[in-house]
Amino acid sequence: MRVNRRPVEIGAVGVVLAVCGVVFTQPLLLFGAAGVGGWLIGHQRAFVSAVRATDRSLSVSIHPAEQRTTVGREVPVAVTVELDEPAPLPLRIEPQTPVAATISDYVPATLDAGETSTEFTYTVEFHVAGTHELRPLELTLTDTDGSFSETVERGSPVELVVNASGPTGIHVGQGAEDVANWYGDEDKQLAERGLDPQDIRAYVPGDVMKNIDWNVTARTGDLHVRQYGQESDRHAVVIIDQRPAMNVGPEGETKFAYAREFALALVGSADAAFDSLAIYGVDEEGIVSRTQSAVTGGGATSLHEALLRMTPQSTGERNTATRRYASPVGRQRVAGRLGSGDSSFEERLRPFFRLQHRELVSGEKNPIQLAIQREQAMVDDRLSVLIVTDDSDPRRVWDSVQFGTRVADDVSVFLTPHVLFAPDGLADLEAAYEAYRTFEEFRTELDRMRGVRAFEVAPSDRLRTVVESRRTQSQ
Repeated sequence: MRVNRRPVEIGAVGVVLAVCGVVFTQPLLLFGAAGVGGWLIGHQRAFVSAVRATDRSLSVSIHPAEQRTTVGREVPVAVTVELDEPAPLPLRIEPQTPVAATISDYVPATLDAGETSTEFTYTVEFHVAGTHELRPLELTLTDTDGSFSETVERGSPVELVVNASGPTGIHVGQGAEDVANWYGDEDKQLAERGLDPQDIRAYVPGDVMKNIDWNVTARTGDLHVRQYGQESDRHAVVIIDQRPAMNVGPEGETKFAYAREFALALVGSADAAFDSLAIYGVDEEGIVSRTQSAVTGGGATSLHEALLRMTPQSTGERNTATRRYASPVGRQRVAGRLGSGDSSFEERLRPFFRLQHRELVSGEKNPIQLAIQREQAMVDDRLSVLIVTDDSDPRRVWDSVQFGTRVADDVSVFLTPHVLFAPDGLADLEAAYEAYRTFEEFRTELDRMRGVRAFEVAPSDRLRTVVESRRTQSQ
């Protein structure tokens, strides 16, 4: 409680009266001093009682327009303050500025004595990515003559997730065509794992929503679910590439920026397909980080925070140009073209193309393989592997995907095409299209592997520019 100037002045008068009463032996002055002191104490007790009564009937709600936002984006916040009984004292209500944020577009609200509610809005803008809180309101109560005032904090903190300013217009698809379902056809994936639907039965409370058979439901008018033989929890591991190669592209629109933005969206919708999720960050040296959580509630928030903390290695450490890589299928195709000629050139090449593609068992596994192996050893549930990387090292991608198919139930790989991020990638559109076509051939070969789905993650405008340039040339 703060004592303002007026009671101090009145108290000073009381002290003077008391001193004079003692010095001049005047009881009347002593009675006057006692009266002043009694008035001050009574006034203070009445104020404290009014503050307690207000606090008991006070209700505060803070409602941001959205729970997730990005750095630099303004978020409107609506505030409501209500009392069960008319306010005995006037209130001044102000929001508190969160850490690393600014508040604007507001005028401090007041609730006059006798009123029961007030509403106001303000705007908050965060400058740093991460999880932030809207702090409780600051309420100041003052008595009617301004003698005493009290400031309290009321209201529950509200959590907001602030994402870094990222790229816009993200394309996720295959062959320049958007694909809505990143997780693939459930029946196809289950069939590949020997989990064919055993029965279709009526829905009962507790059944998993993703197992609802909407075709049967539409025909019968009642909810029906597909029942599988080896039903268990489904766990996914998402591996984010943080090598220097992922740091290529315009500022704020690098491969890594697109990869992380896609991963954030993936986490936001993962509850439709998975029960739990682990996120790994890997770079040239090995595993950088691991975060595991359920995909709902606070678990999704911790996964978002883990993604926001990730940063790629700086460029310049390795050559980030895309390497040409012949897959086993491609090498066999070339070997076939060599025929059975006896020229010294063919004889020299043929042994190389006869080599079977194999993982470098004699050496160490690459970091993506290590992450898959580590996660497979830690879980007993059905395991899905999702790899988010680029095409700068096709051999590394191929080895990782092939290794994943041996230890996981299914593998999805999301590739950022180097040509769409390189500084001069679109300078020559014809060359850019040829580079994209090479990428698409590689992605298609990955997609043909059993239990694998391969996608591209790219800037939709740059991809459109490359594809449409080819159409224009062919006309």
